[in-house]
Amino acid sequence: MKAETERRQGRISARPAFPDFSEAGRRGHGSAAFSKEAEG
Repeated sequence: MKAETERRQGRISARPAFPDFSEAGRRGHGSAAFSKEAEG
């Protein structure tokens, strides 16, 4: 379960459960960006 470890570190390289989170993590914002995209 490397995906879980990567997800915990914030480096989503594998297939993320949330496509938005993938872009957010790529920018380096992490949950902050995901929260914003999640709310719309």
